Amino acid sequence: MLRKLFKHEWTETWRISTLLLAVLLSLSAVCLLYFHFAPPLAPHVEIHVGNMILFIMYAFMTAACSLLTTLYFGIRFYKNLFTDEGYLMHTLPVSPWMLTASKAGIAAFWSWLIQIVTVIVVLPIVKTALPKLAFIEPYELEQIPSLFTIFGIADAKMLLFMVPSLLVSCLSGILLIYASVSLGQLFSKHKAFSSIVCYLGLSSLVSVVSSVCMLPGMTGLIITHADDSETFLESVMPGIMQNYYVASFVANLLLCAAFFCGSCYLMKKNLNLD
Repeated sequence: MLRKLFKHEWTETWRISTLLLAVLLSLSAVCLLYFHFAPPLAPHVEIHVGNMILFIMYAFMTAACSLLTTLYFGIRFYKNLFTDEGYLMHTLPVSPWMLTASKAGIAAFWSWLIQIVTVIVVLPIVKTALPKLAFIEPYELEQIPSLFTIFGIADAKMLLFMVPSLLVSCLSGILLIYASVSLGQLFSKHKAFSSIVCYLGLSSLVSVVSSVCMLPGMTGLIITHADDSETFLESVMPGIMQNYYVASFVANLLLCAAFFCGSCYLMKKNLNLD
């Protein structure tokens, strides 16, 4: 039955998700073509304001595609399980965890796919656009790949690790919304607004707890040659970032389990449909 739920959820959601993905690719193609054919800036030009505004608009629209994907699946979860449609969904011979798993799995996949595509298309756009936004010396452009080293993702193993790590992060974000919706439906009135408040509260709680949990890991950090920023960035920073990625992966796994179990429990024990 779980397999049928996954198939049904995929059939019902692939059109909207594909449309958002197509919008993202179209915007990226137009942006890349524009900056590719835009004339280079002269040495006396500090910043091209028009190009900067266009690039910022593209960045906002790219982020909007990812946000709309998450919102779409969050609203769908609410409408399917906690409105009139819920009376039908909860009469199916399936457990609440199956309903949650099927919806969260498909939602996380589409969110993950859009973020992966965003990274793939944004990198060449940034490389092409930078010389057209402000005057940059050629040697400064050559230093851009060193950012991968600084952020600890220069080697193939870390890049491969980031793929499942991003998927778990997307799943955690989706399940956070599902847990917020499940909490919001406990209120007798204004359930949608209550869900939003619960989301803000849970997000703040997760941020605070994450920050507190990261503090012990920083107690053993020793920085030498503080005046040598290049040594710090190339030698110390990659290790810090890699530890952060691993810690975030483990934390997101724990959050996924907590949000998933919480959503299923509330749906099973305290179901309160409109």
